[in-house]
Amino acid sequence: MLIGSGPIVIGQACEFDYSGTQACKALREEGYEIVLVNSNPATIMTDPETAHRTYVEPITAEACAEIIEIERPDALLPTVGGQTALNRAVELAESGVLEEHGVELIGARLEAIRTAEDRELFKKAMDESGLEMPAGHFVHSVEEAAGLVDSLGYPAIIRPSYTLGGSGGGIAHDAQEFERIVRRGLDLSPIAEVLIEESVLGWKEFELEVMRDLNDNVVIICSIENLDPMGVHTGDSITVAPAQTLSDKEYQAMRDAAIRVIRKIGVDKLAVGYTLDEIPNDITRETPASFEPTIDYVVTKIPRWAFEKFPSTPDALDTQMRSVGETMAVGRTFAESFQKGLRSLEIGRGGWGADGQVEETLEIPDAEIRGHLARPSSQRLFHLNAALHKGFAPEEIHRLSRIDPWFIDRLAEIFQAEGELRQAREGLLGDGERLRAAKALGFSDRQLGYLAGRTESQVREARREQGVRPVFKTVDTCAAEFEAHTP
Repeated sequence: MLIGSGPIVIGQACEFDYSGTQACKALREEGYEIVLVNSNPATIMTDPETAHRTYVEPITAEACAEIIEIERPDALLPTVGGQTALNRAVELAESGVLEEHGVELIGARLEAIRTAEDRELFKKAMDESGLEMPAGHFVHSVEEAAGLVDSLGYPAIIRPSYTLGGSGGGIAHDAQEFERIVRRGLDLSPIAEVLIEESVLGWKEFELEVMRDLNDNVVIICSIENLDPMGVHTGDSITVAPAQTLSDKEYQAMRDAAIRVIRKIGVDKLAVGYTLDEIPNDITRETPASFEPTIDYVVTKIPRWAFEKFPSTPDALDTQMRSVGETMAVGRTFAESFQKGLRSLEIGRGGWGADGQVEETLEIPDAEIRGHLARPSSQRLFHLNAALHKGFAPEEIHRLSRIDPWFIDRLAEIFQAEGELRQAREGLLGDGERLRAAKALGFSDRQLGYLAGRTESQVREARREQGVRPVFKTVDTCAAEFEAHTP
């Protein structure tokens, strides 16, 4: 039995529908009979051919218990349904339903879910592993919280336990804001608990995707770097894979720490008992799953917000996730994938500038631009573009935004290239070398048309005449070290 994530809500995006659907497909291929519980009829996961039997019912402990009584599954897999599925699994285990019907919890043991989701247990586990955490204290009332904040100082980070996408959390810069966020966090936490934590705002943020089997083999699937510094929920951050600014020594230290975390928590992602060395890589058919992937391309994820649909919600980003979706773009460089990702957002942009929409941002006074750079919002990238137009030095942009200088330098290269393309506008469409260099930086034909004073179709025709045509590259998991049968 699989539990899905239910309706797509802000704070829990649709990647769980994808992972759940893939889990159903993989388990069916191995001969397992699948019973699915998911209240969302609009997702592919609830299509009739995905599982053998699908229950479109509320994802509550009561409904799941009834389905278990009817279906009598051997095992329950909750790790592909996000926070919703994990919470239901804990309730079913603690109420005795799973034990009563002989249902095994797979993918993660009950203790592992508790440790990963309960901030107090997680902090204790990290302390035992020798990994340093920000100083913080758990409280269950506003009065308790007020007594602690003086020792931690402002800004203070408030994180409720067991909530989706950081719901109820936030960053408090003063006492009034602090009390409001703590009250909201206590109300939204199922166990009325919040963590008051010291601020690490502005620190660089990295993620590692890790997979572990029952024999304690561990592989790192992917390294990810957030363009946005700490203080913005990772679901609201622009993220880049692989990590761009780590030295090998730093990466290895982070890799060692991630392995210590997954071993301490006890998550077994290969839920049905296979080991990594037993599973062939479907892409190469030459290497096992224990062979760590190598990627020779850059992936950029850019969130999509809809603040215009929620006029009472301020356009500000913090530790609570507010995006409603995201784009993913692949390129040979960060600049290429970044510009491709921006124009995939369906917000009318041709890329990062050179689309006739920067001019209105340039009318904002310099002091306001500085404020926008310091306070993350859905428009910060475009305010950064305006800052470069206004002559802000990269060092000042870094000081205000805390975005790593490497990323600011790459964005400055795009900005500088835009200026050079504008200067060359008269001969631009006849300069194949310049057009090719622009395409490598992710400039679209629409942007080039804007800079050359021509239409998009005119640019496309001229580009083809110059022999500057798109090529489509396949991606694998081994940087072409082995033949890939299904790249």
